[in-house]
Amino acid sequence: MQGWVAPCVCYYHIPVNAVSEVIFRNAELFTGERFLGPHDLRIAGGVIVDIIHTDLLKPKGVREVDLTGMWVLPALCDLHTHLREPGNPEKETIATGLAAAAMGGYGLVVAMPNTNPVCDTPEICEAQCELRRQAMSAQANGELPRLKPACALTVGRKGEQPVEFEPLLAVGCTLFTDDGDDVEDDEVLRSVFRTLGTAQLPEDTLVRVMFHAQNRRLMRHGVMHDGDVSWRMKLPGISRESEDVAVKRAINFGLEFHRAVHITHVTTAGAVQAIRKGKEEYERANLEHYLTCEVTPHHLTFTHEDVERLGAVAKVNPPLREENDRHELRKGLLDGTIDIVATDHAPHTAEEKAQPLANAPFGITGLEVALAASMTATGAHRDQDRATRVLSAMTSVPAGFACAPPYCGLLRERDPADLVVFDPGAEWVVNPQEFAGKCKVSPYAGMKLKGRVRLTMLGGSVAYGSLDELERVR
Repeated sequence: MQGWVAPCVCYYHIPVNAVSEVIFRNAELFTGERFLGPHDLRIAGGVIVDIIHTDLLKPKGVREVDLTGMWVLPALCDLHTHLREPGNPEKETIATGLAAAAMGGYGLVVAMPNTNPVCDTPEICEAQCELRRQAMSAQANGELPRLKPACALTVGRKGEQPVEFEPLLAVGCTLFTDDGDDVEDDEVLRSVFRTLGTAQLPEDTLVRVMFHAQNRRLMRHGVMHDGDVSWRMKLPGISRESEDVAVKRAINFGLEFHRAVHITHVTTAGAVQAIRKGKEEYERANLEHYLTCEVTPHHLTFTHEDVERLGAVAKVNPPLREENDRHELRKGLLDGTIDIVATDHAPHTAEEKAQPLANAPFGITGLEVALAASMTATGAHRDQDRATRVLSAMTSVPAGFACAPPYCGLLRERDPADLVVFDPGAEWVVNPQEFAGKCKVSPYAGMKLKGRVRLTMLGGSVAYGSLDELERVR
């Protein structure tokens, strides 16, 4: 786990409304790294007090909940979320976005900087964290996930000059990206890496440059994947080449400057192959763990065939690709080439998404369904080895990359009780009207998913669900 130097990130505290004490019985525990088998778990004062194989002694008057058949996991971490605030509260706010995250089982989210104004100064970082504090104060009960802002690579995300890294590093920013755009100019990107290289970096902390790896020229104003479906629909397509070229460029820049680079929302078979080969090159250069990448649940789930069926609801950038690409994404996640599952939660209004596909904005929401969608797409709900890989990619691995507090993404005694109760046997149909976020438009609408978040607990406080409801579904 990387060091934590994040004064602008909300620190842990015991919520005033934390559950006083509860014992979960017979739960299959996942630590963030492996399954332990059936265990009892006692929570008191907002902390995991005991984790015992079975037959945990019950103090007099303590509530018990039997979780036979259910899993208890660390709260998830999302490395890639668009919360739209400041700038577009009609799409999402930090309050509604974090409520959506809690519904999905998340305890920490990293907010992308393409806000208005752009998050490129310590003041905007602090403003986002203040909005989270205000949302917490306005809540009658419950807890919200923690928030960590990612900051822009270039001033205003214009791709023209590097941000001032020193002040941002000083307030705990460790992830930098112009997400939504790549830094197209090679000389500007070299300047970004050189400037970062001269900055005083926090001790024992790996600062990552996150690449939205797409070559704008090769995208040719496309609105969906360039293939048979776009041809049938008579719409301009986005080629695989636009991503493959940009991914190789990002890999080369990381090697040249010995900096950690992270490729966001990988979609093509070629990108997976390039990253697999790139990781071997990084190891030979003694830069192990300096090249990382992520995949989204929707790219694991859908293909461009679904765009023909769903229209703008399935319009996203980078686009949904072909079956072969989806196969390679699933394979890459399960074999470890792809490190992380990140939502790229990108909400829009219903009016925007109701436009013709060519005119509608890119973006799919995903916080509320990410875990179930990822488990369903990979078959991990019925295979514990697959589940270990998928759950690690949503808990301990992204938490470490985000330089989160050391308890994030892990389930251990004496740590804060940030956890999820997940029912792997549940089968349910997605109804976006039940989402906690503002966007009620989703390609998952009406889709049957396997596995469901039943309870999210943060600092011992119930952030989503209830103990009464948990007992009823048992």
